[in-house]
Order: sequence, then C-alpha cells, then structure tokens
Amino acid sequence: MTGKEKALYLPSTTMSNLCAILGTCWERGSEIFVGDKSHIALYEQGNVSQMGGVLVRTVPNNEDGSFDLDYLETLIHPVDDPHFPRARAVCIEVTHNMMGGSVPSLEWLSKVRAFADKWNLRVHMDGARAFNALGQLGIGIKELCSYADSVSICTSKGLAAPVGGILVSDAETIKKCHRVRKAVGGGMRQAGIIAAASLHALTKMSKRIHEDTENAKKLAEVVAKFDFVDIDISKLVCLV
Repeated sequence: MTGKEKALYLPSTTMSNLCAILGTCWERGSEIFVGDKSHIALYEQGNVSQMGGVLVRTVPNNEDGSFDLDYLETLIHPVDDPHFPRARAVCIEVTHNMMGGSVPSLEWLSKVRAFADKWNLRVHMDGARAFNALGQLGIGIKELCSYADSVSICTSKGLAAPVGGILVSDAETIKKCHRVRKAVGGGMRQAGIIAAASLHALTKMSKRIHEDTENAKKLAEVVAKFDFVDIDISKLVCLV
C-alpha cells in the first residue's frame, strides 16, 4: 500500500514519530530539523531529546506547512567537524496540524527529497493525517510516502479506528524501531484485537476519507454565512 518494505504497529503516532527518529538517530548527539509549528516540536514533550539525546533544530513554518530549504541549508554543519552535532534527518508534517490542516505542494515535497539526498539526510514524514492530504494533492498514498524514508500514519483520526498507528520504512530501520518501541513500552500483548481495526481502517475506511472533507465544506458553507466568521473554503482540508 505505501511502497515501503516493512510496517510497525504502535499505540500512537507520537510513539511512531519517536521510534522513527530514534531509529534514524541511532547515535546520541544527532541532530534533526523540524518546522517550528510542527507537532514534533511543540506537542511531543521533546521526547527525542529526553530519551535519545537528539538535538531538535527548528525552521520557521510557512502557512502551507512547508519551510524555506535555502534557510535550512545554512543550519547544516560540516559533517566531520567535532564541534557540532551530526545532522541526520529532516522531519515534515502532512497534513499540517497547526497550519489548519494545510498541505504543502508536491513541488516542495520533491525539493525536500532532493535536499535530503544532497546532504545525506533521511526524511521522516509525520503523516498522522496523510490520507486527508491525498485528495488535495491528487495522488495516492504510495506516491506521497515516496518522498520520505519513514512515515507515521495514524489510524484513529480520520480513518476511524479506536486506537493506534503505523510506522512504515525500510526493513533495517523498522528493525531498529522495533527495539525502540519495546524500550518505551509500546510492545503489546494480544495487539491483534486492535490491530485488526487499524487494518480495516487502512483497507476500507481510507477509501471514504473524502467524505470528511466534503462534510466539512458543507458545514463551513453554513457557518460562513455568519458575519462574525471568516472562512476561506478554498483552503479547507478536514482536520479530524
């Protein structure tokens, strides 16, 4: 479905992001770059720093959730200079929570991929609501995931499962993330009961995700009739 070799089931997408970053930043003192309004930067308690000794450098987010790659390039230190942490990954968020569910362009995603390849960095996508972005981008989940080395996907938001999320990546990264998941308490007994709901969400409910945006637009059209409400319906992406 996603084009990645392996997937790992986790209780939450926050844990999925944590495992992905620690699985990538296997060496303490590594550095990652994230948007300053990203969920990873603001709402995950700095967990990668707490548990993995990872330095988080922030880049100002634009309204669509993107950030300036030229500016980001100025933050990268020489690889072999012992004065600095070693850059390991760029983290992006699609759709972007704090930017109202906005979706960065395919052009920008392509540039992020090229930028990371140039600097030998990994790309991690916080795709908690990745399926919500597909309609606006006009692509499938496999193509969206192709821009990143690892992707976190939540199954308990718009996809309607009661709990859980998945992390997809290459086999070697998932092997490391499996160890991290155990260390942070994410290994679960009889997980198949809830994993079954997530499987149903991915295979069945993902085909209905467009209904959320359609219903949100209907609601927005009604609310927009009030004088004290200002809504740009053209930018509406359902954020569930």
